[in-house]
Amino acid sequence: MSFEDQWATARQHATTRMQLNSEADIDGRRVNPGAPPSLDVTPSVLQERGREAGVVRGDFLEADNKAVQAIRKAPSGLKGWDTAAALKQFTERWVSQMHYVGAILEGKISTPLQQSGRSHAKNEDDQKIKVQGESTKQQGR
Repeated sequence: MSFEDQWATARQHATTRMQLNSEADIDGRRVNPGAPPSLDVTPSVLQERGREAGVVRGDFLEADNKAVQAIRKAPSGLKGWDTAAALKQFTERWVSQMHYVGAILEGKISTPLQQSGRSHAKNEDDQKIKVQGESTKQQGR
């Protein structure tokens, strides 16, 4: 076998191995025809997911408030026990951590998703207007 033949075979094997992580093989056919379709994120999907994250945050804060109320009542029944002081410290840490998680849900998930959705919707609207304007210019020529 010539060097060119060996090189062609090696390239074919390398290309085939590299294609395993993609959806299409070398000929453009789908490797996994039963796989779900590609991710399609629209502005409305982003905004809806952002609203859903806001709902989760609200539910989370509601559950947290109930837990904190119950935890804050416990030390009065534990007066004279070392556990009361530890429970107070636990409550302070709990509240701090729950505020942190709530801030993440709102500031890093819910709000950015909704803002991203609005931004994408505006970009789409701007592009539609631009394309319509260019189409009108071409028709007027």
